[in-house]
Amino acid sequence: MEDKKPKFNRRKILIFSALAGIPAFFGRNLFKGGDTIRSIANKAAIDFNNLSFIKAYDPLESKTSTRFLLKLSKIVFKKKYSKGHNTRQFSDLSEYAPSGKLDIDGWELDKLLESSIEERERNTKNFYIRTEKPDQLDFELKTIKVSLGDDEVQEIKISAVKERAKDLGIYMLECAGNDRYSRFGLMSASKFSGVTIENLIGNGGLLESNQKHTHVLIEGFDDSKNTNWNRFPGLVESTPGASWIFTLEELKKHKAFLATSMNGKDLTSDHGYPLRLVVPCFYGCASIKWLNKISFFTPDEKTPTVAQMREFSDRTNQTGVPKLYKDHRSPVIDLASLPVKVEQWHDNSSNQKVLRIIGLTWGGIDHINPKLKIKITKRSWISVKMNRRGNSTRRKKIEKVVLEEEIQMANRNNPLSFSHWTHWWSPPKKGRYFVQILPVDEKVVARRLHRKYYQRMIKV
Repeated sequence: MEDKKPKFNRRKILIFSALAGIPAFFGRNLFKGGDTIRSIANKAAIDFNNLSFIKAYDPLESKTSTRFLLKLSKIVFKKKYSKGHNTRQFSDLSEYAPSGKLDIDGWELDKLLESSIEERERNTKNFYIRTEKPDQLDFELKTIKVSLGDDEVQEIKISAVKERAKDLGIYMLECAGNDRYSRFGLMSASKFSGVTIENLIGNGGLLESNQKHTHVLIEGFDDSKNTNWNRFPGLVESTPGASWIFTLEELKKHKAFLATSMNGKDLTSDHGYPLRLVVPCFYGCASIKWLNKISFFTPDEKTPTVAQMREFSDRTNQTGVPKLYKDHRSPVIDLASLPVKVEQWHDNSSNQKVLRIIGLTWGGIDHINPKLKIKITKRSWISVKMNRRGNSTRRKKIEKVVLEEEIQMANRNNPLSFSHWTHWWSPPKKGRYFVQILPVDEKVVARRLHRKYYQRMIKV
């Protein structure tokens, strides 16, 4: 029977967010005068040899309405919300950032996950979940059905894939719906083992006979009766179906692979056991879990997109909802960057408060180590004349730049995982500051960064 319950969608969420922000607007800003902000020409001198670490805390989301909803929802990291297709488990991104260490270059996720079993177990528990194991998958998948075209079909044993699996290193995944309503907790990085697509279909691979087609449709088991929806603020409901169309060329370019394990152990049931696809630098919706079917083919002008590609079109930078494959763009993650931790230090020489902002950078496979800059702003309200006579005014919110300069970045040795950046800053006074990261070179594609998608707030 079809579920008759009302469902959240993005339009309702935007309306709800706007309504939630009204009380904060009137209570804080309506009768508040303009706020004059002191701009800092140069970073204050900091005595790095005489610093005392005080505490570390998470940045807040930049929108008042979002902070209001998050306070109501009380997100707890590493805890699953809802069931079936609509499950969420949010990752604590602060675990990917060092604390109290001055040398950011000396901290590497790769080395951390090699250091101890405890760190690897913690990483697996902290890896985000967007959909949990389908309740109808009450048996173990043992084979992959492979269609080579022209009615040629064969089966590959998953055990044969596991026998060829090798340690592939650290890779990160980000859900296409990763946003401020989830505190950007729908992304993670982990150590994977598996078989690359290139080795799977190349000489000596399990699919030696397939060399004539240019594209592949990869599908996963996604039949579930459990579509419970707990009305968690800000979330968008997922629909059944797990499949995506790729070109073989892009799978090889992005070093896509069939994952068999995370952190030295078999994939968990919610992470796609026994086999999942991982496509680095593509949004997570394309990394199909519970993989059970692969179909090689060559598309034509009338080849349609699959349901999942259409469902995520608004979150993968598509133009409208492409119904034909020829109109669909690859779900590439642009260069992205996000503040994930703020540390408060004390400069004993000057007796001043000093902040160190720590962030993550990922995506942008064509721009691995671009220069980035931090832009810190403060908001205020000013009166603007409505007409030439000046007898009518309205209040307008503005953001004044407090600081804008290049940030210190750790070298991105692994282009398909996170890299770190830090920035030391002495705030001019107490207040709320908004932090945005941007590429120095405006030619670098970073659509979400330019839209302030990852902008966050620091309360001083």
